[in-house]
Amino acid sequence: MWIETLLARSSRRALSISGIGGLVLALASCATAPAPGPAAPPGTTDVEVFATPRTRTTVAELQPARLCRVVAEVDDAVSRNALGVLRLRYDSVADDRAAAFGSMLSRPKNDERFRLFHDDDKARPLSVVGALGTCLVYSDWKMPSQREVPCRKAGERLAALGGDTSLIRYADALVQWRQGDADGALATLSTAISATPSCEALHLLRARVTVAKGADIAAQKAAWAQAEAAVLDCFSCAVESGKLVEQTDGKAAAAAAWERALKIVPDHPDTLRRLAAAVAGIDDSRALAAYSAAADAGVRDFATLLAAAKLAAQLAETAAAQERALDLARKAVELGRNDPDARRLVVVLALRRDDMATASVASRALLELAPDDVVAHGALARAAMKTEAYAEAALHYEVVAREVAAGRTADLGGALLQAFGNERLALFAMLGVSDEARAEGGPNTIAQNTQRTLTKLWRKRVENKQVGGGGVLTVSVETDATGRVIDVIIKSDPLGDKVIQAATIAALRRTTIRGGAKRYTLDFTLE
Repeated sequence: MWIETLLARSSRRALSISGIGGLVLALASCATAPAPGPAAPPGTTDVEVFATPRTRTTVAELQPARLCRVVAEVDDAVSRNALGVLRLRYDSVADDRAAAFGSMLSRPKNDERFRLFHDDDKARPLSVVGALGTCLVYSDWKMPSQREVPCRKAGERLAALGGDTSLIRYADALVQWRQGDADGALATLSTAISATPSCEALHLLRARVTVAKGADIAAQKAAWAQAEAAVLDCFSCAVESGKLVEQTDGKAAAAAAWERALKIVPDHPDTLRRLAAAVAGIDDSRALAAYSAAADAGVRDFATLLAAAKLAAQLAETAAAQERALDLARKAVELGRNDPDARRLVVVLALRRDDMATASVASRALLELAPDDVVAHGALARAAMKTEAYAEAALHYEVVAREVAAGRTADLGGALLQAFGNERLALFAMLGVSDEARAEGGPNTIAQNTQRTLTKLWRKRVENKQVGGGGVLTVSVETDATGRVIDVIIKSDPLGDKVIQAATIAALRRTTIRGGAKRYTLDFTLE
């Protein structure tokens, strides 16, 4: 082997070689001294790597301050589930030991982190990366005895890099916290921050321990404010500060914190949702923009999507804006299929766009949840009018009139309710049916009154050549215990005229036949 050959060429004096470090020193003493090279940058150390028996490469180690930054970046990325993105950034940097440290530290599983750091320490026994990473993993695992050796080695190597051992104090505080000694961890962190206030990771850990300890809100706010001031682009600092402000001062007060967070991560769904909720009612356009961005970013929260859809519906003035509101309402329905508000909003928005196909489907689904819903019946009535299904339209409009009279309008805007009312009156005028108080009497009285109504309408339609002949119309009428007509079925109709059919049904359903719950068969002659 080349090592044995090289050792054989050395002098016969005894060599004491201990471990890999001793081997490196022995090999260095036997080789020809290289020409002096440029001095290493301050805060770096040279690690000798032997690639072949005759070549040697010098690798400059990293600045300890960069490791503090990496630990803080990984901590911050955990809070927003962005470890994968951060690791890709580290992996894209070649021949950078700080990036390599970050890549290993950002692995989602601690056992994977441990294996990578352990292997790195074996491959590069003079590097701080593997030892420090192993120290951090053991500290996180609450293994004080196992962490002793790697933490000591990491401390020595950090000291050789310039004396900054902040991350060893970080690891000390981490294991204290994991073992339940929050006060001890805070004391360790305070001492370390006093010595090295520029180490971002210390500030973040202190804020998290302060919260975990259950300190008063003022102390938590102060800790996060200090962390946000110390850590560049700290997303979690802004978010946690916002949550505390929201808790003590209300949603509106937290808007500034959400905006700071969104400057760092513009498409973070939950923060967009929180900003929208904070400014809704204050700046609705801004709230809608945030809600829409949250939905586009993947928010799948029913309450958020429904709030977004309602706000979009309220502000929609253009066809495109109405379509956007309808899309949000549909997404809300997907998550809350049993919620009538979401389905009702789909109906309202479809009516606004005169999309009767969508309105009809949504209305039938809504009636399964709320059988007497005003909007659903109004939409189905309007759809029936478009297809000249006048009898069906009359039935739906009667439900609308009844529910409006009872005040059960689901907080709908007056414009839509007024439109339904006007459409109903127009239909009844076409049918020649009175909109006055419900008629009441015996079977013969009700039959005679209905006959007069139908005869007048039939003659008018004959004069206008809208119907060609006459005949006898036979209907079945069912009443409830109070005599109120609850069902009208046309049994025989030689005319086949939709208007006459609708008038018959509408006129009879607006009556009460004295005599209790019965079924009557009535004939109406139109000749």
